[in-house]
Amino acid sequence: MGRHDGAYDALLRDYLAGTLALPLRVLLESYLELRAAGRTGAGRGGEVTVRDPHLARLFGLGLADGIHAVRMPGDVGVQIEEARLPQALRDFFGGDLGLVPWRASPDGGRLSSTSVADGCELTLLWLGRGEPRVRYPRPGAEVALVIEGGFQDEAGRWKTGEIALRAGDGAAVRLVADEREPGCLMLLVSDCGPAQGGPLARLFGTVFDQIRMDGGVMRCSCCRSA
Repeated sequence: MGRHDGAYDALLRDYLAGTLALPLRVLLESYLELRAAGRTGAGRGGEVTVRDPHLARLFGLGLADGIHAVRMPGDVGVQIEEARLPQALRDFFGGDLGLVPWRASPDGGRLSSTSVADGCELTLLWLGRGEPRVRYPRPGAEVALVIEGGFQDEAGRWKTGEIALRAGDGAAVRLVADEREPGCLMLLVSDCGPAQGGPLARLFGTVFDQIRMDGGVMRCSCCRSA
């Protein structure tokens, strides 16, 4: 897979200048926190359990020490341990991700409500263990960060802390969440304006032009091995 050296530089440049769109700031800060915690590029085996009964009820998780969680009415199978999520993501949603609504997607997985800011859309996508999803072409560009777990698609295997850049006009692709993880949580940021005029298209214009020429998806250079 190709890795574009300019993508991460562009994110950092606009971040330091204070001009990076809010959803992209959340994505970048979440990535940096994952990297600082040593959670990038490494899977995590075993079922997720929590000690807080409230979190267990909210996210359908098992309680530590063999106590089973009680599923809440209307639960759609999202299994997230809030304490493990990057602080930037918790701050963006107001600190209580238990109040974020989720909806089942006909294409597979569960989607959170979409938040729009500075010309970008921010959405969380959850796939259960081994769950497939078909991703159809989007009219605008998209950047995705794997927060937990991992998945496989036509570009290979994606792990926690990796960032994918998609131009938004390719063919439909099928991705499958990792069977070895309880699930896969992704943070998606996309342009909500014209295909060529949104913040992502302006920031990564050269990168997306190359992706359109070659097809597929490109990993951001910030995902390279240290």
